[in-house]
Amino acid sequence: MSFFVQSSILRANFIDMQRETLQILSSNKIQIERVLQLSTKGIWGAAFCVCLGFAIAVGTYAPGEKTISKQSEGLQVSSSYPLEKIAQGPLSLSSYKRKSAIPDMSKELLILAKNIRPDRAAKDASLRLALKGSQEEYIAKNGEQVFLSCDASIGNGSTAYHFSDRKTPLWVRPTILDQKEVLVEVGIFMPSKETETFVEEKTQFIVQHQILTSNGQSGSRPFVAALEEAKLWGQDAFLLQYGGKEYQAWNSKQVLEIPSENRSLFYLVQVGDLFEWRDGEWASATLDLSSGALPLAAVKTMTQRFIELEVWDESGFYSTLIRLDVQPTMRTGYKNEALPQGARLRTSSQVTCCLGKKRLIVKEGDWILKTGRGWKNLKKAQDIEDYVCRKIRGELFVFDGMVHEHGKLLMKGHWIDETRTQVVPFSVPVSGERNGKSKRASSLKKDLR
Repeated sequence: MSFFVQSSILRANFIDMQRETLQILSSNKIQIERVLQLSTKGIWGAAFCVCLGFAIAVGTYAPGEKTISKQSEGLQVSSSYPLEKIAQGPLSLSSYKRKSAIPDMSKELLILAKNIRPDRAAKDASLRLALKGSQEEYIAKNGEQVFLSCDASIGNGSTAYHFSDRKTPLWVRPTILDQKEVLVEVGIFMPSKETETFVEEKTQFIVQHQILTSNGQSGSRPFVAALEEAKLWGQDAFLLQYGGKEYQAWNSKQVLEIPSENRSLFYLVQVGDLFEWRDGEWASATLDLSSGALPLAAVKTMTQRFIELEVWDESGFYSTLIRLDVQPTMRTGYKNEALPQGARLRTSSQVTCCLGKKRLIVKEGDWILKTGRGWKNLKKAQDIEDYVCRKIRGELFVFDGMVHEHGKLLMKGHWIDETRTQVVPFSVPVSGERNGKSKRASSLKKDLR
């Protein structure tokens, strides 16, 4: 009994599938019965024409007419029927090209956008699809088979297609080829005439997706606005001067300043660097550590004059391209009154000098930073690291050492502006004791000769 029940269910499913396929075929204006009738009439007509042509050929043949002539040079065959008329008239051949039963989905299916963020693997890429007629949208995985249903009863001879959550005879499969193009396969299950099964017919076409922006709301989105207000400072002049081999790899990078709610963040960037929007500010990210569910930015292009960043929202379907030009540098340098004043030799390696209203003891290699509270000698390793990483900012004096030139003792070094785009050398005369002949000064001068 169960066998007959299952057979009835399968036959019912087949009938439903056949009915839906016929509905798709009828919506595509293919009338199967009409085609069969015309084909039958065509066969009988062709047979009649062949018989008629044969009768005409026999009737026009004269028994006494000489059709073959022999000449001394050899044999030549002549025919009473013109050779150029072969395959014409009743003997002509005609070919019939069957029209495809697959509807033309290239005019119906739209690829609105692709989610191919750098932090998404190829298998996780997705596409945003839309149908013109029904204006429905659907998010499909790359290579996913998407089934469609058909509604041919909307009038005016037009057909509306809908995305279906069940298996139907008509389907599409979009596959991403590159940044711009998508290959779309279209298939339809046709009922077989020989057996109660279905055969599948396929076609394909290539479509370019439309680039979706943030619907005109990019300026109102804080993660986009933060990058639009960012500043590009070019190469880090301080690292070029004092980075050495340890920071040599940073010399080709450029400084990007991104404002946040309470501070500015500085990053050394190059092509391919990623940033993720976390807790209201942009932070460096990598492919393996990116969450994949937050806004993402990537450095796409970098020259000596500008960089371009592509920014994606959380969905990955909307992106914005932002260009930042290098900030113009005001080559002002330091003012003379800003230099250390009243430098005096304290020991063979130390000098006392006044910066602002504060007298400091400095020696070769010292970094003196101007802060909101005045000048500070950066002695701790953490302070130096914070300055290198731009966690603390300000004008900086670097004391390179003391030299003896033209009978004078000089403290030499470099001044670096707050943006670290300018490095200017300076020299400060150092005086010894009042008579200028102290043993310490004489000893130092002797060592420097």
